Amino acid sequence: MDYKQDWKYIRTSFFSEYNIDLDNTKMHWWRFYDLLCGLSEKCILNRVQYIRDFDISQIKDSKEKEKWIKQKEALALKHKENEKTAEEKRLDDLFERQLKGG
Repeated sequence: MDYKQDWKYIRTSFFSEYNIDLDNTKMHWWRFYDLLCGLSEKCILNRVQYIRDFDISQIKDSKEKEKWIKQKEALALKHKENEKTAEEKRLDDLFERQLKGG
């Protein structure tokens, strides 16, 4: 997840799940983080993450696979992993582990 690139999905998810307009709400980071972690699987942010993480190698039908490839390309994170500093990578890994509960 990239906060800048995914902001529209985060904002939409918070509004649809919690009726919170993040553009007009002041919120402590930890409250934001707790709510972000509590978003349901049905919210747009988690659907986007599902598509990004989906393993298309298991799809046998070529038309279905092409559809998934196009979705993944459209939703792919725009920055390149090798452009991040070591500290940014470490913080990303820490954040992802916390989101997954480990």
